[in-house]
This record gives sequence, C-alpha cells and structure tokens, in this order.
Amino acid sequence: MDGRSTPLIVAHRGGMGEACESTRESFASAAARGATGVELDVRKSADGVLVVHHDPTLDRTAGVALSIASATWEQLATIRLPCGTHEASLARLEEVLAVTEGLACSIDIKDDDGPSGDLEARVIATLTDAGALERCVVASFHRGVLERVRSRWPGVRTTAAPSEVAAWIAGSRQRRPPWRVLSVPRSYRGVPLLTERRVRDAHALGCEVWVWTINDVAEATFLDSLGVDAIITDVPGLLSRALGRSSRQARH
Repeated sequence: MDGRSTPLIVAHRGGMGEACESTRESFASAAARGATGVELDVRKSADGVLVVHHDPTLDRTAGVALSIASATWEQLATIRLPCGTHEASLARLEEVLAVTEGLACSIDIKDDDGPSGDLEARVIATLTDAGALERCVVASFHRGVLERVRSRWPGVRTTAAPSEVAAWIAGSRQRRPPWRVLSVPRSYRGVPLLTERRVRDAHALGCEVWVWTINDVAEATFLDSLGVDAIITDVPGLLSRALGRSSRQARH
C-alpha cells in the first residue's frame, strides 16, 4: 500500500446496473451501495422544471412515446417507470440533490437552449438554493453550454467539452484551462485516452480526472493506479467493495 487515497466511486445515473436508473430511489440508495458521488442528466420540461433523465423521450425507460421537453411536470409526474418487481417515478433535480447531500455530483446538461442560457441558469439557481455548488461539477457535450456557465458563473466547476478534451489529448496545454475536470471515457475507438503522465499533467494544473463508464474491477483497479480522481460506474457497490474503499477513504 502506498497510502494514497482511492478515487471517488460515482454512481452513473444512480448506479443503473444495481438500481432503477435516474430515479429518486437509485440516488437515495447510492451511498449505501458504496458510492461517494453520483452522475445525472438534466432536461427541462415544457413548463421549465428540471427533470433528471438521460434520454430526450420516455420510450426506453417507461415505454411511453413522450418527450421531456414537450410535457409539463404535472404530466411527467404521472409516468411510472418499471423497476423489476415495482415501479418508480421521475425525479426533479432538487429532489435528487436533497437525497444525495454530502456526495460529489456531476450534472450533465443534455440540451443547449442557445444564447439565452435559460437551462443553465435554472440549474445553477437550483444548485445554489440547495447549497450544492461546491460539491457539484457541471458537464455537457455542448461547448456553448459550458462556455456560458464559465462566463456567467466563473466560480462554478465545469468539465472539458469534447473539443477541449480532444485538444488536451493531442498535446495542447493551457496554463489555466477554463475547465476544472477532465471527464473522459477510458478509450476512444479502441485507443486508450488516459496515461499516468496525462493524469499527472492535469493534476499539475489543479484539475481533476474523471473517467467513465467503468464496470470492470480490473479496469477500475488499473485506473486507480493511474491516480484518477473519480470512476463513474453503473455498479458502485461492486467497485467500492473491490477497491476496499469507504467514504472516509475517498480523495474528496
């Protein structure tokens, strides 16, 4: 043992390999299953409610041909999600923040509202009201979303956009990158993205390295040896047991 603390174990969509994905119950039970962080996706309903759901529609999760953006929260709240022997309901962002207090949180803004930035503003306001800004990082595949967050709320941590990740991997190094978290898949088109040197370089700039979505124990153990800060996984219970970790051992 080298005495180095182990990475955060982040429950992807609440740990969808062990619980019903993106539901209040999956996030509420994440810590008990060994997670020290959660990852979630946010979309806006027709009436402006922040709904935690990965897909733009409910076809896959509920068997209902309805999009989040076209429905009001009153409509969405009636939808039941099959979860094995029982059913669950959709959750609002503020509900998930309330049941994950104390856990790190990655919030993926799925849509780009354009220059108005209404969705980002609602997310930041909700995080502020919940006292969750310090424990959360804002993620998005839309660079415009991230740039607006950085411009309007410079104290909020964001992930690198895909184009920023590509520049980093290609060797571009900024003395003060606008992102604070390098959140990347383990590999892209079969090419590994993370090396010990890349992790070290990110840390030298005061940035964290998060990797997704890792469900294999051997791979998680290897990434731990590289010094990554967080492992996003569908099976937080499995990885937390395998890495022999507890909340008190986490880096954060």
